[in-house]
Amino acid sequence: GHIDPLTAAEAARALGIKVYTIGAGRVGNFFSDDENRLDEATLQQIANITGALYFRAEDRSGLARVYDEINALERSDIEIQVFTRYEELMGWFVLPGLLLLLLEFGLRQTVLRVLP
Repeated sequence: GHIDPLTAAEAARALGIKVYTIGAGRVGNFFSDDENRLDEATLQQIANITGALYFRAEDRSGLARVYDEINALERSDIEIQVFTRYEELMGWFVLPGLLLLLLEFGLRQTVLRVLP
């Protein structure tokens, strides 16, 4: 369904979620229409409702600066669990080792027999 952005901002605030909004692109593009126009007022309202900030970025470097600033504002530690998968390789060595041991025993009793 369709939820009004301000209603979604109220829900985010109720859950304690900050929504940092970013207005991306240049104002006054040649191919702009009313449907795709940047609505800075709504973006600012969303940020205000959730206790966050509104940022403006006109190009890629500006967007990178905005991301860096948001990252500096909302720094949190995340616990990472590392899983290591071990594969048992003993079977690859035990069976050939036993076969070589049996071969050695058999050869010692026959072909390689040393007379006293």
